[in-house]
Amino acid sequence: MDSLVYVEVLDNEEGGHTDLVFQIQGLTERLVFDTYYFVLAIEPVEDQRVIKRFVATYLEAWVAEIEQMKDGEERAFPIDISDQYVGCLKVQYNGPQLKLAYGFSTMVQGWGMDLKAPQKYFTAITDFRSDIPRPLTTDRSALIQSLLHQIARLKGESPFASHH
Repeated sequence: MDSLVYVEVLDNEEGGHTDLVFQIQGLTERLVFDTYYFVLAIEPVEDQRVIKRFVATYLEAWVAEIEQMKDGEERAFPIDISDQYVGCLKVQYNGPQLKLAYGFSTMVQGWGMDLKAPQKYFTAITDFRSDIPRPLTTDRSALIQSLLHQIARLKGESPFASHH
């Protein structure tokens, strides 16, 4: 895995369970979550490509937020959308550097989230607790480029294709 971030939606015939792979190189192991609440947000779903495109759109909201962050600000980006909690990537902006942590919030639960408007949660999660003792420091541009690469893959576009 060359990319800092890796996101994949598996076609595993599990009905939205154990089909969302998420990993931050140097921070998390390969984590596997459910797309269940993503699917509910966009029903009816004809095929796997629809789910992949929706997850890509969801990640585009992350990119837009990360691009606008100012020095000292922090955001929590939910990715593991579950009944009792949400697993989040926490991003703190310090200079050109970002400090990344992974953990969870019990204040927000998946059943109550509007996944079509994820921006509502980026600053609203105030009870974030990290699962991982050491955060990862990276450049903002490295995180953004890695997310854009994953978005292009999820949409079925070549990340190196030129857009006219």
